[in-house]
Amino acid sequence: MAAQASGKVLRCLSVTDSHCHVRRGVSFSEETSTGDTKKLPFMCHIMRAVVCGTHPDVDWDLVAAAHLSQVRMSPTLDTTTEPTVSPLLIPGFGIHPWFVPNESACTVTDSEATPECTEAAVEWYPNDRKKRERSAEELLCLLEAALKRHPGAIVGEIGLDKLRGPLESIQLSLFVAQLKLAAKYGRPVSVHCVRSFGKMLQTLQELPAEDTPPAIVLHGFTGSVDFARSAMMIRKRQSTSTGRGRLAMKKEPLRIFFGVGASTSLRVKDFAEKTLPFLLRERRILLETDAYHTLSSPPLCDNDGVVSEGPAREMRNDEGGTSSTNSIVPLTTATDCELVWNMASCEQLAHLMAQVCGCHGDDGDISMVEGLLSAAEEAYRKVFIASTPIPAVATQ
Repeated sequence: MAAQASGKVLRCLSVTDSHCHVRRGVSFSEETSTGDTKKLPFMCHIMRAVVCGTHPDVDWDLVAAAHLSQVRMSPTLDTTTEPTVSPLLIPGFGIHPWFVPNESACTVTDSEATPECTEAAVEWYPNDRKKRERSAEELLCLLEAALKRHPGAIVGEIGLDKLRGPLESIQLSLFVAQLKLAAKYGRPVSVHCVRSFGKMLQTLQELPAEDTPPAIVLHGFTGSVDFARSAMMIRKRQSTSTGRGRLAMKKEPLRIFFGVGASTSLRVKDFAEKTLPFLLRERRILLETDAYHTLSSPPLCDNDGVVSEGPAREMRNDEGGTSSTNSIVPLTTATDCELVWNMASCEQLAHLMAQVCGCHGDDGDISMVEGLLSAAEEAYRKVFIASTPIPAVATQ
């Protein structure tokens, strides 16, 4: 990462990546950034991340490996510009709507898919995968087992998608079942919603209080202000203690938050001008990259995504190496694994904040950026820290 711009040392802001993924890769000894932040008065560094899984045969093993690793900053980084805070990884396990089991074909053809959808499909469906079909019941059993093994894990990525995957009604069944599991174990959820906002709102409104997770994040939010306002108006009747051992029923607001990303949210017309200021004003905003960070030499695991105690194996990504378009900064772990931030996504976050706050140039005022970060960190604590997981006995 470039340390200077116009002869000045850049301010490095620590950011929480509230939604990202992990993929297989190779080790990296020395990498540089693209330098795209040279026109900004600050740069970004990911200090915490919520790493979401999408299917036990796709990436749950990598999520578990990233979580179990003792991640620390690489000594090769410039400590004069990089913060020394150790990153915190929160794992997430879920069944992505694209992977909901169904014998019928997807609801979208290649000609109908958007460029973003097609590009993502290449990432989500690696050529060498050996993903076998599992029933919804089996997937739910595996998810519950993963939540028991990882008491600090959230449920995600789950949701609804009208562009890919089986019919919405089929996706909905597994989506609601995963919401119920999250509620059972007191876990927040990270939710994917593409062109399904009507059904999403209806589902959240009709979901019984006992089946409602403690916090809901609509990641990569592309909805309207009206949707956000309607979702925030949802109330759930819950029992609260009034003292002296008495319980009273009280309607509590749905604890829903919205993840904002440059590659998703800001592509929506008027989002930056209307929707984002509303979310910021309501303190319901989270920042995210939705990027793939890289884990080299992932450990051995069984077919259910359970990490083995044995030695790690060396694996390469689908292209047999790394893409020259992704600039990365290495992080090392206490195990044989090496976690690598996608540095291009850090620069993307910096540009997102600069665009939102109108902050450009070396001498720009970053007070609004700091306000945005403050709101995002406050939301992060409410979602991922304030939510108290229900203890569960780990399965063998």
